[in-house]
Amino acid sequence: MKNKLSITKFFLLFVGIVVFVTSCVKKDDYYKKDTNETSRKTTVQLTGASDIITFARDVKATNDTFILIDVRRYPNSQAELNQPLTVKLTKNSSLIDTYNTANGTGYIELPSNAYTLLSDISSVTFQPGEAVKEIKISVDQSKLDLSQQYALGFSIADPGTNAVAISSLKDGLYAIGVKNKYDGHYQVTGSMTDFANAGLTGAYPMDVFLITAGPNSVYMYDNAVGGAAHTILSGGSLSYYGSFGPQFDFDASDNVADVVNVYGQPAGNGRSAELDPSGANKFNADHSIDVKYWMNQPSVITPHRVSFDEHFKYLGPR
Repeated sequence: MKNKLSITKFFLLFVGIVVFVTSCVKKDDYYKKDTNETSRKTTVQLTGASDIITFARDVKATNDTFILIDVRRYPNSQAELNQPLTVKLTKNSSLIDTYNTANGTGYIELPSNAYTLLSDISSVTFQPGEAVKEIKISVDQSKLDLSQQYALGFSIADPGTNAVAISSLKDGLYAIGVKNKYDGHYQVTGSMTDFANAGLTGAYPMDVFLITAGPNSVYMYDNAVGGAAHTILSGGSLSYYGSFGPQFDFDASDNVADVVNVYGQPAGNGRSAELDPSGANKFNADHSIDVKYWMNQPSVITPHRVSFDEHFKYLGPR
């Protein structure tokens, strides 16, 4: 998975700068030094803009409001800090396409009717003494398709009088995802049997993410592969089944009601997934999951090619 600035890291970074500005810190640590400090212009940047900034939000019955954009200024002197500064931001949808092309992702723009920015981004004003401005967003999750990956892009259009935008930190791409309660980081243990090839065995324990695919569905993202997959050992070497990635669908009682292949039922190579009803097939009180399922490939063997009996231990949010 791409390296991303998580909400936790983002929050800690914000807390750190607030403490930094308001507590007893040497002035030289705050004002970036160069050979002639007062000749340097005030710089403005979007925190975290060097990489995609990811928000994985819990499903909420009401609108979800949170800090989306963190804008910072670094003045060249105390006198500059004591002056107001107005920065203009603008929405930049092209950042989404650029990122998708570079990284093979499928982000789409968050629908305009699904969110409201709670500040005027065309006029972000730092009051005297302020170094950080936060832009909040309110998202109506009822208007979202949880199987989609949403994003918004913003750029610094005008850093303000006598200020410059740091080129590498003036464009920010913000991924906004909604996660259901099954979503998370898991360790998978268990067993598998390939009835067509005894040389293919389980690669347990596996490190995986279960990623929201719908209100009550998650698909398995195998971190060893870096995609929707299921790792195996082939003659003792790490491998995986091509065009096969299980998606687990839950019912209202937290039972695993179905397992399907995210690449199709069947995929182009004939592989599909099917729930084995003999398993516990349950999302448990400790946030773990027990599930048995098959990978079918009738062109190779019937009725089932591979049997999986697995326990997903919850490690925390992804």
